[in-house]
Amino acid sequence: MKSKLLLPILIIVSIGASYSQEDESLNNPSCFSDVERLEQLNTIPAALDSIWMNAYKTTEFLQAGDARFKHADSVLNVIYSEIMSSLDCLKGSQHWDHGLVDKIEQSLKEAQRAWIIQRDKEAEFVQLSARGGTIGNQWYLGEVFSATMKRNAELIEFLEHLEWVDTF
Repeated sequence: MKSKLLLPILIIVSIGASYSQEDESLNNPSCFSDVERLEQLNTIPAALDSIWMNAYKTTEFLQAGDARFKHADSVLNVIYSEIMSSLDCLKGSQHWDHGLVDKIEQSLKEAQRAWIIQRDKEAEFVQLSARGGTIGNQWYLGEVFSATMKRNAELIEFLEHLEWVDTF
């Protein structure tokens, strides 16, 4: 009985193995980043969070806010680079139209440029609503930080969707 069940499983496994050898780029994990790793990167390190939570003076808040934003921005750059690498990898696939991948890349570049302008304008609006003073600078940093963390999550989700579409 075991041999009768084992044979179909071996056939399915061997067919799957031969199929994946024919086109390694189809659902190729090497085309896609480890999403869990990117999600972990998109968290605030405990040390930065502690500095923020324990800030007392205005200069401490500004330094902590700047450090948190710089962390989020560096993660954004990593995620963006990994998406672009994934798209470059997909160009080697027989299952992806190269023109379509080029359009996706161009669209992402334009969307990212527009998002940066929007983020900065929103932060400026928040800063100005403080009517001057150092609190406006704190609000500005808080806004660019929050918006960047949100954008990071959106780009990670885009990468997950791209990986999912590659399975078809």
